[in-house]
Amino acid sequence: MRRREDIVGGKKERYIGVLIGFFVHCYSKLLRFRIHSAPSIDFDAETYIFTFWHNRTLVAPELFQRMTSSGKLTCLTSPSKDGTITASMMAMYGIGSVRGSSSRRGKQAMIEMIKTLRSGSSLAITPDGPRGPRYKMDPGLIKLAAKTQTLVVPAQIEHSAYWELKTWDKFRIPKPFSTITLTMHEPMLLPKKLSDEEVLETKAELEVIMNGQR
Repeated sequence: MRRREDIVGGKKERYIGVLIGFFVHCYSKLLRFRIHSAPSIDFDAETYIFTFWHNRTLVAPELFQRMTSSGKLTCLTSPSKDGTITASMMAMYGIGSVRGSSSRRGKQAMIEMIKTLRSGSSLAITPDGPRGPRYKMDPGLIKLAAKTQTLVVPAQIEHSAYWELKTWDKFRIPKPFSTITLTMHEPMLLPKKLSDEEVLETKAELEVIMNGQR
């Protein structure tokens, strides 16, 4: 059960999220989008766990909206005030939210994500968020995919030109008239039971793919 103290952020944060969502939607008119998807991916017929890096999230809802018409997508956001802003922004695009992180509401979030996947909604997760380290994957995603036998789709979001903020993740803001390229790699079905060594091997493999090193 969700306790009030578990999740922070109120009307102010939700209002900020709406404003950011409106800005992103308008700003996206100045950007070009290219989507490359593995032939086997069927966004409207299958359930997936999409994974991409935390510093590429700004235009992610615009990309996902272009990928699928089913509208069945949920994202994992932190239970912090920043997470409330993100959840509010995502809601503008019809994207639901599960609130949790490795440090807060971890068990509750895992239960909610399992229920979400079993309900037929895909998940979008930034496995190095909300605190990093940058470009390093939390193994929780791998355990979730193995337990639920859900296909993992490693994704790359690249910007032809961008500003980089001085945050832990070096958050990227695409420059006007730049091109955003989304590459959706071949889905991966993980064994239901993984040893600790196999989890680490899978983690390393996904990081290599998401960093464009393969």
